Amino acid sequence: MTARAFDAALNASTAATIEVTIENAPDTTPPVITVPPNASLEATVPTGAVFTYTASAVDAIDGNVAVGCTPVSGSTFPFGATTVACTATDSHANVSTSTFTVTVSDTTAPVITLPANATVEATGPTGAAFTYTASAVDAVDGSLVATCTPASGSTFPLGATTVSCTASDAHGNTRAASFSVIVVDTLAPSVTPPASITVAATEVNGACGNIPASTASQRVGAFLAGGTAVDLRDASPVRLIPQASLNARVIDASADTMFPVGTTNVVFRFRDASGNIGSAASAITVLPPVGGVVDTPNTPVAATNAENVPQAITASFATVTQPGLLTAEVMAAPAPPPAGFKFAGSVVDIATTALVAPPIEVCLDGVGVTAQDRVLHYEAGAWVDVPSLPEICATVASLSPFAVITAANHAPTANAGTPQTVEATSAAGTSVTLTGRGTDLDGDTLSFRWTERATEIGNAATVTAMFPIGSHLLTLTVSDGQLSSVSATFVTVRDKTAPAITVPANASVEATSPAGAVFTYTASAADVVDGTVVATCTPASGSFFPSGTTTVTCTARDARANVATKTFTVTVTDTTAPVLTVPPNATVEATGPTGAPFTYAASAADTLDGPVTPSCAPASGSTFALGATTVTCTASDAHGNTRTASFNVIVVDTLAPSVTPPAAITVAATEVNGARGNVPASAASERVGAFLAGGTAVDLRDAAPVRMVPQASVNAAVIDATADTL
Repeated sequence: MTARAFDAALNASTAATIEVTIENAPDTTPPVITVPPNASLEATVPTGAVFTYTASAVDAIDGNVAVGCTPVSGSTFPFGATTVACTATDSHANVSTSTFTVTVSDTTAPVITLPANATVEATGPTGAAFTYTASAVDAVDGSLVATCTPASGSTFPLGATTVSCTASDAHGNTRAASFSVIVVDTLAPSVTPPASITVAATEVNGACGNIPASTASQRVGAFLAGGTAVDLRDASPVRLIPQASLNARVIDASADTMFPVGTTNVVFRFRDASGNIGSAASAITVLPPVGGVVDTPNTPVAATNAENVPQAITASFATVTQPGLLTAEVMAAPAPPPAGFKFAGSVVDIATTALVAPPIEVCLDGVGVTAQDRVLHYEAGAWVDVPSLPEICATVASLSPFAVITAANHAPTANAGTPQTVEATSAAGTSVTLTGRGTDLDGDTLSFRWTERATEIGNAATVTAMFPIGSHLLTLTVSDGQLSSVSATFVTVRDKTAPAITVPANASVEATSPAGAVFTYTASAADVVDGTVVATCTPASGSFFPSGTTTVTCTARDARANVATKTFTVTVTDTTAPVLTVPPNATVEATGPTGAPFTYAASAADTLDGPVTPSCAPASGSTFALGATTVTCTASDAHGNTRTASFNVIVVDTLAPSVTPPAAITVAATEVNGARGNVPASAASERVGAFLAGGTAVDLRDAAPVRMVPQASVNAAVIDATADTL
């Protein structure tokens, strides 16, 4: 028989052995087997389900004995009922058997995953296509196909449609789920309004679109009926009445609407089948009444042009049946002038909107008409002479063009343009464009020539040339082939542009010593005229920059004293924490019940501050309790940068208690097969019991090591030895 003792840390003492001789008796009782009740399981994989169980057996002589079961615990059990058979055999070959059943079934439907209800915008008259993903997973069959109606990618009509999905597993378990797809039409028709128009007033107060005989009125009517619309879903959006803001209120604009002089915005509207209204605006501009007012017979009326500028033309009418306006506009000549002459000015067309009857008297102001000029009136398809001085009048049956002709050649005029002051763009100066003009009363083709003193610059009205820095007097000569004229202008090329300085971006550098850090940089400067120039900076590149922010100022000067300045900043900071060195994790043996003292060394060094003293807890030399204790160390530099490190001190107790067993004993058998320690009336049994309760132990850390059940080797097996042991 072997006896051992264990302390609080479960360290075992050296075993002490004694011999007890017991006479053998026959054992015919089989072990008692304990098995779980019959079990019903839900399948978790296609082959069934794993089932773990516990079966045990106890023998009257051997105590706990091994149980063998088939199928074993942790096996995968197939669908249906499986019988588990368990057998236990004691050391005397007594065998017992027990069974239970494990039934595996699949009653769980698949899990369907669907998208959330979706709202989509219609993309056409039939609705909108919608693509979605539906999936199903079964605990036994794994991934399954979810069948949905309507299918993904279908075109869904306007409104709400329910998508119904189902999934079934191999054992007929089915699950259904659904979601909604709502197709909406919130997009208004895209409206294209008619182009804005400008019309003459059709009457004193403005213009309307209901006057059949008026071209301007017809244009107003066509404008109000214009505009188109395109809708994504509705092929034919409904045209609504246009609207306009007149007299501080919004009205429906029709052909009867009087649009006042000025610009009026008109909103064109269309409505689709979903009630969405789209709009776009255009404008109608009514010009002020143009021309002299013709409303009284035999009264001269002064004509104006389209800009309502009075012209040197009057007309009177013998009969006026409907008031109107008198205008005179420049027009293309209806026929060439007589041979040997040319037009001295524009051909003028005289017209009226009034209803009149001849005779009509037309007069032109004679100012500007010279003795050699002739004034012609175009009548019945030919130019007819009219009196020239001092006033030109003619009686005609209808209004028609008038023109002045001349046979003299006039010298052209020249205009070299205003003086220019330009900035040099290079050492050679700069390119300058000279824009000259020339006019000729005769309409002759003109030639142009630019010169600077005797140097020719170019032979066009507009030329471009390179001019060096300085002042230049330029002459433009314009010729019609017979006569010519000249005009002069100045071009001054100067250099007022300072050099362009290039400096580095603002820099942040890490301090390398308590005083700061050295920073090296490059600054350059370029001038459009002088090219590369020197950039001078303070502090200079390579200087020692103190902690904090320092502004570097760079200056560059070109040959004409144009100065440029640019700055950047250099910020020196200390963001590097000290380097902290701690010992590795340590394992020490307990020296007493409270653990063990442990001494260690930790150090720290900073780039700027040099060695710094770390702070650690627990401190070196402390007594560390049994188990693992984390020592945390912290080191900080003068700029508040902190680093933390840690290590573990593990105090262990690996020394077993020292055991002193009781002295060996010899006793008489208490029954046929040997002796026990639980027979009250037997002195031998009492000695066995006292023997088993004997022995002492001493441990370094544990004042009272826990006594464990003694063990003995019986029938080649080690068992716990108690008072019941035979």
